[in-house]
Order: sequence, then C-alpha cells, then structure tokens
Amino acid sequence: MRKALSMFILLCAAVMLSTGLAFAQTDVLGAHNVNGHGCASCHSPHSGSAAYGGTDSSTGLVALWGRQFIAKTYTTPVGTFTTPATANGFTFATGGSPDTDPLFKTAVCLTCHDGSVAIAGMTGHTVETNASGVTAPTWLALDAEGLQNDHPVHTTYTCGGHNWDCVVDSTTGTIYWGNSAAQVGFVAAYGHTVSFAAAGVGGTIVNGAPTTAAGAFVECTTCHNQHTMTSAKQTVGQVWSTASTGALKCSAAQLASGSAGCYAGGTAAYYPTSFFIRGWYNTAPTSNSAAQFCRQCHMGESNEGNGVMGVATH
Repeated sequence: MRKALSMFILLCAAVMLSTGLAFAQTDVLGAHNVNGHGCASCHSPHSGSAAYGGTDSSTGLVALWGRQFIAKTYTTPVGTFTTPATANGFTFATGGSPDTDPLFKTAVCLTCHDGSVAIAGMTGHTVETNASGVTAPTWLALDAEGLQNDHPVHTTYTCGGHNWDCVVDSTTGTIYWGNSAAQVGFVAAYGHTVSFAAAGVGGTIVNGAPTTAAGAFVECTTCHNQHTMTSAKQTVGQVWSTASTGALKCSAAQLASGSAGCYAGGTAAYYPTSFFIRGWYNTAPTSNSAAQFCRQCHMGESNEGNGVMGVATH
C-alpha cells in the first residue's frame, strides 16, 4: 500500500511538473521585454524620446520611437553610411515617409545597439548562447572595428551570381524571386523570410538624398524581427505559379515585374527561432534550419546551389 501511494505521489508530481512546463512559456518579446517594460522600452506613447530622457520629441513622429537618434557615420565592410540626428533626417523625399526610408530600419536599432548611449536594461550581451557557448555582444559599434566586423547593412542585394536569381523593380525597388531549378527546390524546403527594404527612385531618402536608383536594401530588419525572439511564422512548400486567378494567384505587380510569376501556396506554420531571427532558426544539433535561413540570401552556400536537391529542412 505504501509503495502504491509513493508511486501515486510521484505520478502526480510528474503531471504537475509537465503541466507547469507547458505553461512556463515566456513572452515572445524575449529580451526586448527589457525588465518588464515591454513595448514602451522602444516606443513612446507620448512625446518621443523626450519622455525617456532624450531631447528630441520629433522621434515620436516616426513609429512613436522613444529613443534619441544618433548622428554618426558608420564604416561597414561595403562602405559607409550616416544616421540622421533627428526624425526630420528621414523625411526629405517627395511622397516618402520616414519609415519607408531603408536607413530608418537600421538607425532605430542602433539607437539602442550602438553602445555609445547607456540604455537602462541593456546589458550589451544576448540572453541566448551561441554555438561557442558564450553570449554574443549586442553593442555592435562599441569595439574598435565599429560595424566592419558585422554583417553589412544599408547596402543593396544584388540578384544573380553568388546570390539567388531575382528581379528588382526598377521603379519601386521591390524584389521578386526567380524560378531557377535551384531556387524552386530551396523555396519548397524553406521559403524566403528575409525582408528587404525597398527604395524607389526619388521617393526614399538614402543618406540624406532621394534615391537615384531603385534598390532592395539589406537593413537590420532584413534578418531580424524585433518583436519576437522565440517564434517565427513562415510558409514552407510554396510552388512557382504564373496564375492570375485561383488558389495560386500572383498579383498584377508580380506578373508585371519581369519575374513572370510568383511563389504561392505552401503551408504556414510557427517554427522555433532564436536571436530575433526572422525565420525558422532552430539551433538543435539535428536541425539545418539555421543554415537554411542564411542560404535564402546566399545561394552559393546552399545545397541546391551546389546541385544537391531534396534536402529537407528539419
């Protein structure tokens, strides 16, 4: 009887533990919850950065941004760019708006991650460990190299060659993926979750001047979704289509872009991610999803780009 009672208690404890673990999930904001301050850690509902110790209330004109912009020139592996001192630095283009400026999608990240301004709750390191078992630095421009030892930002994505086949709309800067056999195979296994910033001719400010050539810009938010650290929704198993009607429907813009079609269909689902990566990024030893995420820009390093087809993402 005593043995049966002991087994019953252990069983109850196991059930309670498993139930507790099921409900012990953390907010998807993860580290960007910043000691429980949540959205207000970056966005000011009133008065821009002036509400958080800054001097520029105009930052609130752009996405209710609550941090002071940093007027600074950064050197990257592919060139330099300068972030504006105020929100007005993003608004000179006719018909443009601040948050359509590609640089805005990097400048707002640097207001916290630059490292030159003390931000309450910012430790300068990730809460997750990388493959070496250490926490990666998040103060990206604090070291002597600035941004030279970081992935290039505020630069355009070039179609073809070592990258995927694609078309960039010569007026809007919107990117459309091609349908080579390698890319069709890759999209079926993983898809495209990166988010390039489209810069249209004359309609977007790039370093203080209207763009003279359209481009699909790589910015911080191309690879990172700042609003969710642990979960990514994406579509896998899309197929190439040239249809203008029905379930596999391409938009008029896609059909007119020169790409002659679009990727459609597939199954949307939630996948694990890390480091605010914008896509399926499971670092488990048996998974190749972290490699697949990088390969959606870097075709030359993909299985398909090397003639190896049918390797599933797992």
